[in-house]
Amino acid sequence: AMHRPGRFRMRADTALSAGPELDLGSNDALFWFWYRGDAGNVYFCPHDRFATSEAARVVPIAPAELIDAMGLATLDPAMPHQGPFARPDGMLEIRTIRDTIDGPITKITVVHPYGWIVEQHFHNASGQTVFRAIGQQHRRDPASGLIMPRMVDVDSPPSGFRMRIDLGNVEINTVPDGPLALWEMPQYAGARLVDLSDPNLRFQQTSASRVVTPPVATGTTTAAPTHAPTWRQLSR
Repeated sequence: AMHRPGRFRMRADTALSAGPELDLGSNDALFWFWYRGDAGNVYFCPHDRFATSEAARVVPIAPAELIDAMGLATLDPAMPHQGPFARPDGMLEIRTIRDTIDGPITKITVVHPYGWIVEQHFHNASGQTVFRAIGQQHRRDPASGLIMPRMVDVDSPPSGFRMRIDLGNVEINTVPDGPLALWEMPQYAGARLVDLSDPNLRFQQTSASRVVTPPVATGTTTAAPTHAPTWRQLSR
């Protein structure tokens, strides 16, 4: 489920799981991330503290940009844009630069000549890709005329996290049941809340990926998977 400007909720499972494997969301105050394989921790961060948090140094992607990654990309007229530039593959490319605490981030938006978003790439100041989203199997919503992907591959090379999201037939401009509860941070039995804006939080570097180390260690921390499972969305 997505609601501009910053509300987002995705709960997902795999074909073999009996319950949710992933819960990713954002409301007006904060965003959160829960992954069953990561010791049951619920990671969260207030929006107004994300830019200066340790989390932003690993994956400097704001929640609103996750909504963009699902195919609902917008171009803020207040931001510095370059292009569009013609690409050898026939697509168009728009570059947007914004400042972060670790230097400028360049977002490359790849647009089909007919206007829909095909790919989005984020590069840091050294040119390294920190996040990308590639949409596939685009379709036109008959009611709104909006063109959306059915499948989105997201990838964060610095953290080693990859995921394929099956959006199916997304319903546009519909209000789900229980709209207020939909935007609330979840509570999972035994899960510990980890504030990503905590100044005591540090990220450990491993050979495979970066792993979050909570301020108070209780057990081990599991790295995000490096394979690309196919998620089936439970709510839109």
